[in-house]
Amino acid sequence: EMLLEPSVSIQLPPTEDVAAQSFLSLTCIVRGFSPREIFVKWTKNDKPVNPSNYKNTEVMSESENTSFFMYSLLSITAEEWASGAYYSCVVGHEAIPLKIINRTVDKSSGKPSLVNISLALMDTVNSCQ
Repeated sequence: EMLLEPSVSIQLPPTEDVAAQSFLSLTCIVRGFSPREIFVKWTKNDKPVNPSNYKNTEVMSESENTSFFMYSLLSITAEEWASGAYYSCVVGHEAIPLKIINRTVDKSSGKPSLVNISLALMDTVNSCQ
C-alpha cells in the first residue's frame, strides 16, 4: 500500500459571516493521503476541543482510489473568534514524518503564508523534544 502524506489546510469563515453570525465554522481539509487510517482533532489555545464541537466526515476516496480525503468542521462562537483565540487542526497519519501535522489559525491569519507554517512547525517540534 502506498504511503502518501496528507496536505492539511484550514478554511477560514468568510469575513461577512464574522460580522453577521453568532456561530462560525472552521474547516480543516485533509487531502491526498494513503492509507486511509487517519485521525483529526482540534485544539483551542493548545487545549483539546471537546469532540462534540466538531464533526469529522467519513474518509472518502479521491483520484482512482489511490488516495483519500476528509474534512473536519469546527463550530465556534463569533465571540471566541473575535477574542483572538487560536485554533489548530491536528492531523495524525503514518506517512507524516513526525506522525503529526498541526495547522493553526486565528482572526489575524487571513491567508497564512507557507513559510510561517513551516517555521511554526519547527518551533512546535523543538518544543516537544
